[in-house]
Amino acid sequence: MTGATTSCVPIVDCSALRIDPAEPALTEQVAAACRDFGGFVATGYGLTATGEAFRQARRFFELPVEVRRSVAADRSNHGWIEHRSETSHGREPDLKEVFQIGPDLGPDHPLVRAGTPFHGPNRWPRQLPGFEHAVVALFDQVQELCRDLSVPLARGLTLGSDGLRVHLAEPYTCMRLHRYRVVDPHFARTGEKFGHAPHTDFGLLGIVLQEDGGGLQAEHNGEWIDMPGGGDLITVIVGDLLAWWSGGQYRALRHQVPTPQQRDRYSIGLFVNPAFSRSLHPLNDTDSEPRRCGEFIPNLFDRPRNPATVKF
Repeated sequence: MTGATTSCVPIVDCSALRIDPAEPALTEQVAAACRDFGGFVATGYGLTATGEAFRQARRFFELPVEVRRSVAADRSNHGWIEHRSETSHGREPDLKEVFQIGPDLGPDHPLVRAGTPFHGPNRWPRQLPGFEHAVVALFDQVQELCRDLSVPLARGLTLGSDGLRVHLAEPYTCMRLHRYRVVDPHFARTGEKFGHAPHTDFGLLGIVLQEDGGGLQAEHNGEWIDMPGGGDLITVIVGDLLAWWSGGQYRALRHQVPTPQQRDRYSIGLFVNPAFSRSLHPLNDTDSEPRRCGEFIPNLFDRPRNPATVKF
């Protein structure tokens, strides 16, 4: 499956984020891209940990399956998620496997003791020295990127510079390493043609890092558009929660990953949300009751299996 030209993909120079994230020209470009396209490709920010994280991701997915299974995801969803274990919007299983981390919360943390979904300790393979350090380094850098991006995103909604950042104190954040396998068509099950079937992200904001060659596609005006990847390119995606909270000013970006045809594809995604204790209501709708994020983020996450549970 081939996407159309990338010429309509907004490309935003984000080098100013580290110097003055409130720069008016940057705010204008970010806001326009989120309104009209649902995201953009950022350049110039300079994540230094990406290359080593990709190298370590390959090492992890090449481990024997019994080693990967020793760090299988638990209730927190941290750890290894097996090939064909996830679905998107009730479709056939996605042809991908995942390793996921989040804030590393020990068993005595109040959120863990309360049984809060998706909160808990990270799980690391002891057989892979350097893996944890490389992955956590990138996790920290991309979280900093999200905090910086919150300034133009908020200002684009005519909020103050901290209008979004205040909701990202102790956020619920996860980072996922993905491997999308080449699947022999003779062995593929009926309907299996996606590494990740068409969907919108359930949360506030998604950050996707791709290697050269890309593979991620976004829907725009009824066409699937190839999103460029590699180098210093960073794909920024508006999720359902941000679209809802913005009162529809920003649009959630529908996107997909077709099954790779020639070689396995690797990507890294980070997904950021307010803390579960935070309450939000749509901007410009002060009559609606605020909703606590912990009440509906798990429902959004469960949407592929139980679509009826998701109500904005």
